[in-house]
Amino acid sequence: MVENFGLFAFTDDGKCFYSESFNARMSLMDAAKNKRAAAGKKGAAKRWGNDAIAKPSENNSNAIAKPSESDGNKTNKTKLNKNKTNTTRQKSASRTFAEDSEEYKSALHLWGRIETNNPDAKAPDLQKWADELRLMHERDERPWDKIGRMIDWCQDDDFWQANILSPVKLRKQYDQMAAKANANAKQVKQQSYGRPRRQEDNPAWMQPGYTPESKPATPEAKASINAGLDQLKAMREAKANASTD
Repeated sequence: MVENFGLFAFTDDGKCFYSESFNARMSLMDAAKNKRAAAGKKGAAKRWGNDAIAKPSENNSNAIAKPSESDGNKTNKTKLNKNKTNTTRQKSASRTFAEDSEEYKSALHLWGRIETNNPDAKAPDLQKWADELRLMHERDERPWDKIGRMIDWCQDDDFWQANILSPVKLRKQYDQMAAKANANAKQVKQQSYGRPRRQEDNPAWMQPGYTPESKPATPEAKASINAGLDQLKAMREAKANASTD
């Protein structure tokens, strides 16, 4: 029956039979397996070094050794060195502000107002305050003049002066305080428009039906008037004679 369909081949002694197509497929599978194993060895060699590849054994020709403890220590040391480098960079990036810089002057301005409201307040690190105000100016895009006005406004307000005790709080609550300040200013403006205007009495000569009081001229007044007229007449004659010449 096996011989009738030609599906199998027989050994030389005719005792066993096998499938040639099956053996061909298995050969392809073995070749692919060996190729993947070689790629794995190559990748491990690049990652852990040549020493990480174990020698083939009789039981496992594709064995790949685990990284040694020394390799793990090298990795940990590398991470520690990176952390130290980052910490050093952070420390070197910290800024020192001059006393005449806008950042430091604004920090001193805020502290001065807080201390005025509460003389027992603990003195802050003005350099840290200056750096926070720098962020407020650069990142939040707050102009220095507006920062200064907001410092004065919040420290004059009974509610906010007890809550704004650092640049961090000033920065966090800026928008809310600005809205409140604008609302207060608008209310004051509206109240000023509603005030009654000042009333003043007009002088007598502006009153309807006003008639100036008639007084007789004294001889002295008449003489003064005549002298002024004579002087004016003489000036006109002198001007006329000059034009004819």
